[in-house]
Amino acid sequence: MKKIAHFIAHSGVANIVASLLLLCTYLGASCGFDLSGAALADVGDGVGWAHWLTPFGCLLMAYLAVKPTVEFSLSTTRMPLVGTLFLMGCSIAPLPVCEPTNLALLALLAAACYLMLGTYRNRLAMGDYFAAFVLVGLATFVVPRLLWAAPLFVLCCYPLHSLHLRTFAAALLGLLTPYWVAFCQLYLTDNMPMISAFADKLALTMPQYAVATEPVADVIIRYVPLVWVLLLLLPGSISILSDSTLKLRSHSCYNYFMLLACVLLVVVALMPSLYAPLLSLLLLLVAYIGIPLFGDEVSRAGNIYLLVLTLLWAAMLTLPLWMPFIPF
Repeated sequence: MKKIAHFIAHSGVANIVASLLLLCTYLGASCGFDLSGAALADVGDGVGWAHWLTPFGCLLMAYLAVKPTVEFSLSTTRMPLVGTLFLMGCSIAPLPVCEPTNLALLALLAAACYLMLGTYRNRLAMGDYFAAFVLVGLATFVVPRLLWAAPLFVLCCYPLHSLHLRTFAAALLGLLTPYWVAFCQLYLTDNMPMISAFADKLALTMPQYAVATEPVADVIIRYVPLVWVLLLLLPGSISILSDSTLKLRSHSCYNYFMLLACVLLVVVALMPSLYAPLLSLLLLLVAYIGIPLFGDEVSRAGNIYLLVLTLLWAAMLTLPLWMPFIPF
């Protein structure tokens, strides 16, 4: 049991297997075979070559996600586990995660988070805050309603001990800079009606949950990735908060991840339309939060939970195959 858990947590082969599974589930769902999570997104028949290359964006993100684990003292060794956990989560819902728009949003927000991690205890991090929230501002162009949650992202930086009045002002200035540039460009090119079209996309409505209008089976398939998120977020948070051996920087970075993940869950609950766009970022955050559970010195309970988690993941991955046999 210990050898199997060590192989999953520390072997690069597990990362390769997760990558192949993601490609298989994405191609299967794109071709009409609902292996997992196809209810989250509708893919038309007229897709081009770029559509088939989008899964490699997730593979690239999984590869790049390993770098911060050592750079910001999240782990003492270069662990491929964070990439494996991220790809496992993506394979449960391949279509929405690999959607080009959602991948662009993930790239912008993940880059912003990377810049924020580098501001730990830096009282002169105004430039990093400005650059990070310029990226967040660009992300709100991709998903306009995200603008309502953007100020909360600033408050999530509190655990990094770099948030004060000047960095807060720099973050707001960075958030508004893309809008200032866009307004100037639209004004000079006489395209001001586009502003009203963008404002219409910012309109807030009462949350409308799919459970009220869709069959129960489709709703379960739609939201089953949240089960994976909670399976990593809750035990991982408990492990981090109760671990007194973590370095101060590691603790601050993990607290930042946990706070941001909780804020994203609240945002998704209040604005269900943001569920699919923010799902990939949630999967990436909980992949980092899961590192302490299966890190350098894994306990017997951690080994058992990793195997149980793998079995639950296999059950969620094949959910559309066995769910028709369950009467509702």
